[in-house]
Amino acid sequence: MSLNNTGRKVDHCVVCVCCWFHCQDVTDTKGNEFDDYCLHRGLLMGIFEKGWEKPSPIQEASIPIALSGRDILARAKNGTGKTGAYAIPILERINVDKNEVQGN
Repeated sequence: MSLNNTGRKVDHCVVCVCCWFHCQDVTDTKGNEFDDYCLHRGLLMGIFEKGWEKPSPIQEASIPIALSGRDILARAKNGTGKTGAYAIPILERINVDKNEVQGN
């Protein structure tokens, strides 16, 4: 167990580092597909409409961890998909049937 920057105890803190020397080619992936993450159909459709065909290395490394509810600290070059790596798991966890603020 560790403390986050607000002094709260954090049970799971995962460090996922994708440094500049590992991410020079953002097409160098493990071969995963967005379908592999069992995302809601509407979210998958939005991802594909955005023009994203396959997850980038930072997305491959972080999305499964974030979907499991664990914290992530990640670093990657600009334009490598960090926003998607952050937003996709958040959007997946939203229950659109609930008319209330969601989160844990």
